[in-house]
Amino acid sequence: MAPLTRSKRHDLLLDGRKNHSEYGTPQKSRFFNAFDTKDVNESLRSVASRTEDSKSTASRWLQQRDIMGSPSFSRTRKLLARLGRKEIIAEEQCKMLVNPRENPVRKRKLDYQLEYHKINASVSTAQPALARHTNHARRYKQAYIKKEISDKNRKDREKYGKKYQDETVVSFWQYIYFTDEIQFDPDYQKRGNILREQGTRLDPENIEERKELEGPPPKPRKSKYESQDRYSKRVEEWEASKPRDVEIIPKGNSMTQEYYVKHILPTFIEAINHRCQRSPGNYFLVEDGDPSHGLAQRVRDENNIKNLTHPAQSPDLNPIEGVWVVLQERVGKRDWNNTMELKRVIQEEWSKITIEEIRERITQMPWRCRILVKSGGGPIRGAKW
Repeated sequence: MAPLTRSKRHDLLLDGRKNHSEYGTPQKSRFFNAFDTKDVNESLRSVASRTEDSKSTASRWLQQRDIMGSPSFSRTRKLLARLGRKEIIAEEQCKMLVNPRENPVRKRKLDYQLEYHKINASVSTAQPALARHTNHARRYKQAYIKKEISDKNRKDREKYGKKYQDETVVSFWQYIYFTDEIQFDPDYQKRGNILREQGTRLDPENIEERKELEGPPPKPRKSKYESQDRYSKRVEEWEASKPRDVEIIPKGNSMTQEYYVKHILPTFIEAINHRCQRSPGNYFLVEDGDPSHGLAQRVRDENNIKNLTHPAQSPDLNPIEGVWVVLQERVGKRDWNNTMELKRVIQEEWSKITIEEIRERITQMPWRCRILVKSGGGPIRGAKW
């Protein structure tokens, strides 16, 4: 059977019109023979009708013959979509460079990566090739978490994920009171770059764990002239007044156990009791591993408040951290000149956060628990926090 390009048959569209694709050489030759042998009084439309061609196509062919001469008898083809020499960096090499399993040096500069993989190309050649053959890959700012999770805490996080991955918002998470603190510190850590595709910043393989900064004060040392009772009392005072074991922050931002029990915890207890009266349920209070929460167990027991065990080094399992992100972003867009103005700005932006924004972060908890099981307790970084 002859190829379709040599057939006079035309496919019909849905509306009955002919689908005029590119004609072959025999069809053009048939028209030119009919046109050159036509009567003087015969119109172009009549000739095109005899050869089953349209008048517009016949007119275009005649114009081509006037310009090109005999080559117009042959089938004309469209130009290639891409002209020029063969690419130096192939598509397979570009995809290899952005693959975490195949490129262990994605954090290094691009010229080093090319040399490491023995790709004979310059950076200026590799950059457009990466953008063309992948999803606009280039060296972006890398996403970080602020702590390096220990092996023990990874196991605890994985157990947490297995235990609660099947719980829904309606059956469990709506009864959890998440708590945490936030500091407004203008200091920040500079982020490095990593070669990745656009839209993959928060993928687990593109997130790096950062070691925790040095922080807490040393434990008091016993003097040879000091009695044991006196030293024990000093140690208890040090435990009660010890600041949180977090990043180095400006003086005055530390919370003691006494302050937490006296000023913060009663607010949580009152909120849970009020909610129980309105809608009875099995409510839990979530607190992180901050040392300032150590003396609070007795107060919680006295008020029948149950505490949900929260894995250490797990701010990514506390939806209120996502709310803090919203607050920090909005406060960062405001101006203030002193501490009082900063407090006013924080209160104003806090009041603008809607309950829908909070619920969006709570609904991520089942998904985050499943990610814990999948990653073996590794860090989680999502679009919300």
